[in-house]
Amino acid sequence: MASPAAAPPRSLRHGRSSALSFPSPKPPPSFLPLPRSSLPFPSLIRSSSSQSSSSSSSSSSSTKYRSGLRFLGAEDYARLQILEEFRICGEIGGGGEVEIRLMADEEMGATARLLAESFVDSVLIPGKYTRFLELLIGQYLEQKRAQLPFAATLVGFYSEGGDEKRLAATAEISFDSRGSNVSSPSPPPPRDAPYICNMTVDQSLRRRGIGWLMLGACEELISKMRMTSSSSSSSSSSSSSSSLLPSSSWAYDDVYLHCRVIDLVPLGMYQKAGYSILATDNFLVWLKLQQRKHLMSKRLPRPTTTISEISEGVS
Repeated sequence: MASPAAAPPRSLRHGRSSALSFPSPKPPPSFLPLPRSSLPFPSLIRSSSSQSSSSSSSSSSSTKYRSGLRFLGAEDYARLQILEEFRICGEIGGGGEVEIRLMADEEMGATARLLAESFVDSVLIPGKYTRFLELLIGQYLEQKRAQLPFAATLVGFYSEGGDEKRLAATAEISFDSRGSNVSSPSPPPPRDAPYICNMTVDQSLRRRGIGWLMLGACEELISKMRMTSSSSSSSSSSSSSSSLLPSSSWAYDDVYLHCRVIDLVPLGMYQKAGYSILATDNFLVWLKLQQRKHLMSKRLPRPTTTISEISEGVS
């Protein structure tokens, strides 16, 4: 069993798992049939880097991964390679294995269905809206795919005793401002910092350790993608070292996420994994028919490998 480098301690891996809460940003007008505060996915406008060139795609030999970027430099291709090759496999409580990797194009439908069912269950929206939410979330996931390699959606597949694998969990990561949404939940996290959201586990597989494994996989992927921008040979001369990304990008050692105040099980999981509460919504959010949320963060270790070293094999 491969254990994520930044995963929670092994003693916690088989603890209770639960679907994690979604952020509740302000929805676009098309969401009017449902309560405005209920919908988990914000109106997504692509960042300027993907806005100007969203017609091309990037794919690997095994699975097609699309990117909204027309031109990718060597460093961006290196990050795509990290995403395509990323895999975490682990055993969970009660038997069975989970494989976590990047979501493929053909898996968007199943992922949207899992998110819609989880969200309807968590906020007690009538089940008749599930299909409607599934369609909207599918559009959202398609737009997020266009933000590769600055955002990624991970999926976890569960199997037991040689049975066919089935989708068990998903989570979304934005690595910097180019992969973030225009609208973010309150309290707002730093836009240039790594951010985990829309993480959920299939209801029939909760409390078996899948949530712990998914959280650890997100942290490990963030650590892999947060490569230092200068090589070891030029680290002593920081004033003249070249930056592979804008100076504000990849500058944070912390990863951020939100947790609803009422979600005590996920809150306990985050705290045991090392996350601390930074800020909490005040009671005025109830006037917007929203649940109060904690903004939480955790310090991740700095990576020891540079993105330049990885991109040498790509360029």
